[in-house]
Amino acid sequence: MDADGSGLGQLTDSSDTMFYPVWSPDGSRMAVSSARGVYIFDPARPWRDQKPEALPPMEAGRAFVVNSWSADRRWLAGDVGVPSSGIARYSFETRGYERLTDFGEWPVWLGDNRRIMFVSGGKTLHIIDVGTKKVHDVLTVTREVLAPPRVTRDGRTVYFSRRTTEADVWLLELK
Repeated sequence: MDADGSGLGQLTDSSDTMFYPVWSPDGSRMAVSSARGVYIFDPARPWRDQKPEALPPMEAGRAFVVNSWSADRRWLAGDVGVPSSGIARYSFETRGYERLTDFGEWPVWLGDNRRIMFVSGGKTLHIIDVGTKKVHDVLTVTREVLAPPRVTRDGRTVYFSRRTTEADVWLLELK
């Protein structure tokens, strides 16, 4: 798409509903979730001219919803199911999944390929070390809702939004 909004290009053309596209770190591939699973494809080639790679199913009755690609391109991180019942990672090497938590959503790899940041309940940002599975709370809010975290390309900065709903109370006297 051009900066003025023109030149919008369609990347997928499937009867399956696709959502949450994630670019690989080098931009050569894209992972996308769908009702049938996760697909990996080349965004530079027309959809009809390729056969997207379908990831294997995760576990009976559970979907893997991709959210982030590790900087070393070896792993994907995602939610377990919709709504999420935890965080998991997928290995391109073993073609298998590893459940990391039984809570949380919106995982994003940090630049070291060892830690993942995620949100739980819209109230707490956590970091998990995927080697030890130790979870560290980074930030907890009470009134706000935390949006999914994102990491800059260099892996040095995390950004997210905090949403606060406030209102005044009004009284209307009926006459």
